[in-house]
Amino acid sequence: MPKRPSARRRTATPTAAPAITEILQGLRQVVKALEDGSRELYLQYGLTSSQLWLLRTLETSGPLPAGALARQLAIHPSTLTALAERLERRGLISRVRETEDRRFVRLRLTPAGVRLTARSPATPQGKLVRALEALPAARLRQLRGAVADLVNALDAHGLPATPLFTRLDR
Repeated sequence: MPKRPSARRRTATPTAAPAITEILQGLRQVVKALEDGSRELYLQYGLTSSQLWLLRTLETSGPLPAGALARQLAIHPSTLTALAERLERRGLISRVRETEDRRFVRLRLTPAGVRLTARSPATPQGKLVRALEALPAARLRQLRGAVADLVNALDAHGLPATPLFTRLDR
């Protein structure tokens, strides 16, 4: 009977175990901070952090075509459509068709959207982006590589990168 190759998993060396524990705890803390921040936003303002991030982007950039806004938020256009529909129903944004081409839609804040963004706190995603922007370039490249390694190790590269914690309002 032929010998089967060992299906033994590589295990961390005893010296790597504390580092792995610290990394796992750090990842949990980041996710928990994002989740808690998102929950607090929803309880205080009735908005998910993704919805407020969209409003903040329009506040900063001004009216934007839907496609440009989706790219700026790094989300799929269909995800933007769902977010925009909820915000439009609440009277916080409006969709304006500025050309004969009915497919071209520009999104803008309404006066109510301007008032809400003026009194609302920073979004958890915004805090995360600012923290990443503050990293030195070499450290950011290291982190990018480490995250890519994790995505590959988990076979997650084909999964949609949907916004975090958007299910609060469903």
